Amino acid sequence: MPCKLLLSIVALSGIWNLYSSDANNSFGPEKYRSAQDLCLLPHLEEKTPSTVALVQKLLDKLKEGSSLSDLLEFTYELQCECPAQRRNINVLQHMPLNGSKAPSEGDVMLVWGSIFKDGLPLDTRLCLHLGEQGCTATTLSKSMLSEAFDTGATTRKCDCLLTVDGIEVGNFEAKRESTSSIDVAVQLRKNAKINKSILLELKKYGIECPPLLNIHGMTAMVVKITEYDDIWAVGKACSSLVLPIVSEDVKFFLENGVFVLFNLLNEYHEYARKTYNAKRLYEYNNRTKAENAAVNADPTPASILEWERVVLHTPTKPTTRKPSLTQELQKLVAVQDDSD
Repeated sequence: MPCKLLLSIVALSGIWNLYSSDANNSFGPEKYRSAQDLCLLPHLEEKTPSTVALVQKLLDKLKEGSSLSDLLEFTYELQCECPAQRRNINVLQHMPLNGSKAPSEGDVMLVWGSIFKDGLPLDTRLCLHLGEQGCTATTLSKSMLSEAFDTGATTRKCDCLLTVDGIEVGNFEAKRESTSSIDVAVQLRKNAKINKSILLELKKYGIECPPLLNIHGMTAMVVKITEYDDIWAVGKACSSLVLPIVSEDVKFFLENGVFVLFNLLNEYHEYARKTYNAKRLYEYNNRTKAENAAVNADPTPASILEWERVVLHTPTKPTTRKPSLTQELQKLVAVQDDSD
């Protein structure tokens, strides 16, 4: 599918892709800055004193000429010295160094999923579901379109679906390192549309999606999708997160990317806590207002299409239904009547 057509599908879904220069030129620099400010999460790049102290100890060890094996042994000592940083240290201990190997898309997603699962507390409400998970929210948004057009309403598959107490809250998409930049850009558009569908369902709880990852090998763009005026915008949340792949990368990672990673882990855990509470409050209010809601509920005519809730996902084939047994019998009767 041509790139411009893919961009138009995103635009028709009411999503402004802030990574698209054509879209940004159309809106102008002032609106671009306004939309980008809504997406930016500067606290994800903050360097807290406790993390700085931990990282500095590791950097000092490297400056002494310690090997990676010695550095790994040192992290076990740090877990005793810095109990508050144990989860973060655990993530560093299991950081994979793939070297020149080119992991498959499945391996890439497993690496990132393992890092986040290792770095989240045991009691976190956030769950990561790997491996082509179906996103229910996409089915709901596509079903509205299929009522007006014969487009189908199949569930969109996700590489990693994020949920909190059963609620879909976000999605990660991954590509292998050898994937072209164009395919990665297309993946971001797919990711944006999936997460708009999720956001439409989250609005009733009064929450948004957490920061999302658009993964390309061991590099992840950290993006955020949010409402901007009467549309949606997806843009950069913070600097990209680049994992080390060889021993020489470890120093660079400790100086930069490690702070984004640790802050993201804290962000996801705190987000999951707030989302869980928002869901409980929503369900409690629904129970207290159940009788009144049942009396005053006005059914929406099926013929009215709510365009603001439509998301134009990658086109699917028209749905084909097999005729029912009754329809087959009616055909046989009609044929019999004609022959008579």
